[in-house]
Amino acid sequence: MHGNYGTSYYVAPEVLPPINSYDEKADIWSVGVILYIMLSGQPPFAGKNDQEIVEAVKKGEFSTDGPAWSSISDSAKSLVKSMLSVNPKSRISAKDALSHAWIQEMTGGSN
Repeated sequence: MHGNYGTSYYVAPEVLPPINSYDEKADIWSVGVILYIMLSGQPPFAGKNDQEIVEAVKKGEFSTDGPAWSSISDSAKSLVKSMLSVNPKSRISAKDALSHAWIQEMTGGSN
């Protein structure tokens, strides 16, 4: 995988310079951003322009507190946090995400 493609809101920190080296965990990050937006109605990393959004992504600081999150389960928050770990080595894998308690609850699974 080489090059930068996509929208600033969804890009994983490791895709950005100076690192610019990534694997499938970058996709987990992007799905985590989508899940965050679906649950809260807003992006986890925001800014007035692409540069500010990119800087927010690099910092990786986001919140699962506040009114938008008051009715969201701790289990859902746990999954979002594990998907949006700045360090890809500590970010949840796709396999583990599918086995996460919240996914199992939502899909009626029994893993």
